[in-house]
Amino acid sequence: MIPDGKMYMEDELGAGMIASIEDYTALTEQTGADVGFGYGVIIQNGKVIPATKGPIFGIALRRNWANTDHFYDSDIKNDKFTTGETITVLRDGIVAVPITADVNAGENAAVDANGGFKPATAGDTVVGVFVGNGDKGNTARLQTRIQLASGNADNFATGSQPVATLSTDTKNNSGSTSTGK
Repeated sequence: MIPDGKMYMEDELGAGMIASIEDYTALTEQTGADVGFGYGVIIQNGKVIPATKGPIFGIALRRNWANTDHFYDSDIKNDKFTTGETITVLRDGIVAVPITADVNAGENAAVDANGGFKPATAGDTVVGVFVGNGDKGNTARLQTRIQLASGNADNFATGSQPVATLSTDTKNNSGSTSTGK
């Protein structure tokens, strides 16, 4: 028998999985609405909710267990964080994200109206860079580095939004982040 290295595995990572062996930064937050794995999120009234546009607070990482009574494919595919759960939100690193359009490595990324990701176009706020190719409806690897230059992420409810910038400093890859005042 010849071993099959792809048996029981797909080529792509599941949404919300860390997609690199590099250091990453994540925070623990409580949800204020249902949040899918790998979706962009903002903080509103102290709780994480799906983002509908940039800038974002971060990206929801997946948990390592399924919240279901049965392991049916449909149950596992539709699993997500529910309101009131404590989740981990990636702020700096590379993660597999759900994509709503074909993407290519090197393209800037933006969040869509449902919190998924797409190639950035004119008028979109760039929230990361795709570091891998992906087909619509699947996942792609995205690198993000959230930096809040001003404001507070909790101010989304009042209309005052923080400014998010993507660091492009390739000389100092220490994994640390900073915020401007």
